[in-house]
Amino acid sequence: MRLIGPNGGRPLPLKELFTQSGKKSLSLKPGEILEEVLVPPPSGKTVYLKWRLRDALEFPLIGLALHLETGTGGKIQQAKVIFTGVGPGPVETLETEKMLMGGLLDAGLIEKVSSHVGNELSPMRTSMVSPAYKRQMAGILLKQALDQMC
Repeated sequence: MRLIGPNGGRPLPLKELFTQSGKKSLSLKPGEILEEVLVPPPSGKTVYLKWRLRDALEFPLIGLALHLETGTGGKIQQAKVIFTGVGPGPVETLETEKMLMGGLLDAGLIEKVSSHVGNELSPMRTSMVSPAYKRQMAGILLKQALDQMC
């Protein structure tokens, strides 16, 4: 991303935009605004899934963005597993990503990471569902997304 403000422009990786703090959710300096989003050329496979209570236009209670790149023999070389709706900003599940790395996308690996991913999350309590239910839904969404990639 590129930000612009009173002191000029500066690049900022998207990962650094969200502070994971409720007091100041974005790492913008006073007077800065988002000027440009730079998107690299697509590679690998990407899936976005969201869970909501109704099919109407509704903010998802939990969302999942999954990106995988495979190499020779179908082994996973790059993995990004990021959830929304479980924290004050996007939450990357680093342990789950490590579990995917170097593996083959088969039923065993899918079950292993889908069962694990909820352990990495500490969802916010909402009036709609409990944190435990969001952790369970995270595993279900991840399984669905990985199944789509097979």
